[in-house]
Amino acid sequence: MSGVEKDIAKILGKNRKAGVKVGEEVYHPTYGLKTKIVAVYEDLLGNERVLTEYAKKHVEDRVRQERNKWRREARTWGFRNIRQILKSPQLIVYDSLRGAFIFLRRYKGRWAGIVVGEENQQYIYTVQPMSDNLNPRRYITLYERESKE
Repeated sequence: MSGVEKDIAKILGKNRKAGVKVGEEVYHPTYGLKTKIVAVYEDLLGNERVLTEYAKKHVEDRVRQERNKWRREARTWGFRNIRQILKSPQLIVYDSLRGAFIFLRRYKGRWAGIVVGEENQQYIYTVQPMSDNLNPRRYITLYERESKE
């Protein structure tokens, strides 16, 4: 494990299991409502990340409502490639405003990101498109790898 991965492991943990299976009903960590687990993914450190039915529906609704084509495309691509983004992100940032970690990969010159909450780290909160303008006062870069695109 490289020095960078060791630093990330201190924050995100290593080989943590979510303790739930696809199809189980759980309470959403933020909103407290009952929702089903639709997928369990593994990130680059072997931690399990959980996508709930509520979060999936929320992302799909946002995709339908988005006006900017690039946002729709990046969100849809990110949703289809969650596993790839979590397994080999090109950038990991910490969002100090929301207290969340964002795993990012390039898609057509933009970033598609998976947001993982700090308090309930096993849950995927959303899939979001991001521009290159990452505010240095808000986003702290934890890991960065050169893009092959």
